[in-house]
Amino acid sequence: MARAKNVADGLPVSIKCPKCGKMSQELLGGLIDKDVVPCGGCGHRINLRHGDARHRIEEVFREAARVQAALTKAGNRS
Repeated sequence: MARAKNVADGLPVSIKCPKCGKMSQELLGGLIDKDVVPCGGCGHRINLRHGDARHRIEEVFREAARVQAALTKAGNRS
């Protein structure tokens, strides 16, 4: 089943490569379904499955969905 569009999909996020330290820009919407992203500098595969990365990505999406729902609800009252 396809994931519903979220206001956070277009948010740019910086990811620091643990190998070379280069900062790469990714869109948050593209990270939710990925386990790894390649570093733009050295090609190292940055793991998004483990540690704090996956938790933070999912947390931002949950919060954005709450904001989106609140704005939709507020707009329906007008």
